[in-house]
Amino acid sequence: MIFSLILICSGALGATTALIIFNKRKENVLLNNYGVFLTSFISIKFLVLGIDSLDPLFFPERLTNHLYVFSLLLIPCCYLYFKTVLAGELLLKPAAVPHFIFPPIYALLHLFVIPNVHSSWRFSMFGAFFLYLLFYLWSFFKYLKPLFSKKQRHFFLFEKQKSLLKSWVLFVFVIFSLILARLFFTIFTDIFRTTSSLGRESQWVAAVFWSFVFIKLLSSPEILFGYSTLFNKIKKHRDADFTFADFWILATPKTMNNANDRQLQLIVSGSVSTYFHDIEHFVLRKKVFRNAHFTLTNLVNMLGVPKSHLTYLFKYHVSITFIEFKKRIQIYDAIDLISEGYLIRNTLESLSKKVGFSSYNPFFTSFKEITGKTPAGFAKEKNKIKQVER
Repeated sequence: MIFSLILICSGALGATTALIIFNKRKENVLLNNYGVFLTSFISIKFLVLGIDSLDPLFFPERLTNHLYVFSLLLIPCCYLYFKTVLAGELLLKPAAVPHFIFPPIYALLHLFVIPNVHSSWRFSMFGAFFLYLLFYLWSFFKYLKPLFSKKQRHFFLFEKQKSLLKSWVLFVFVIFSLILARLFFTIFTDIFRTTSSLGRESQWVAAVFWSFVFIKLLSSPEILFGYSTLFNKIKKHRDADFTFADFWILATPKTMNNANDRQLQLIVSGSVSTYFHDIEHFVLRKKVFRNAHFTLTNLVNMLGVPKSHLTYLFKYHVSITFIEFKKRIQIYDAIDLISEGYLIRNTLESLSKKVGFSSYNPFFTSFKEITGKTPAGFAKEKNKIKQVER
């Protein structure tokens, strides 16, 4: 009776969670389509099993057997959930199909073949499943490892996003590892008992673990509703004044023919101003454009965000290209250095290399194009202004 109630309560929690995240599935990278499938399937499974344990005749036996068989699909589904969340993706891709071949084959063998074969074959099947679990656990770890790397620098929103993502993914990873351990132990005991329960007797244990996940979701609006809620919590950064306001376009693009860009719009649109605030803070304080070879990819790596996000921003929300943006920042940097008296002890050639140009000629051309004056002429003018000020 108690175990039945545990299953039903977990299923009810899961159903509530699934209904909420279903409406946000197209814009919430923390709970994408895989997250919707996981919560929906698990909630249905626990509700059916809970009711079935109270009244075995309520559902046909074939239905409950199918639920146990297809439960093994949750293993690759959880892996793909981790992978897409860490990559900031929302769409299901054809490349995911091979992950769903082994689980149903093994489940059918476990139900109909293993009970009727020699013990050596049963151990072989167990070994295959053990290697299968190890493969996915190692794959989980491989994708989790970069998330905890200290080499990347993060600022403002990105640091908060990373902290939220890290805590959520680690929490789910621990819960999923416990569930896999339960499944591993169940199948191991099935082999010695020559049965094929697929964890029927200990489903309440999995229900308890998943209940923790559902409670965590329902009590964490930043995860349940996506980064947009997190953005609202740090609204002061979104409304901050921009240093380069003339470059940024905060309005949502009216036309967008590319399907991938439309998908990115759902993810990025709510945080455009925050992205710009962090980019400004980063390039102005760290002076990364003083490196002549610094590219958009370098900025992506140092900020710790998907390259597709910055590519989308410079395509639809910036009035100039990244190359032009870099050039203008370099010239503004040169203007600041001139104003600070850099040329009193250094040459114009040295100034051009200091701000990130490979040689003086492109620096000269860019400086005149942006300021309307030559570097030498601008420096002389600043010197005259300083003399008057003295």
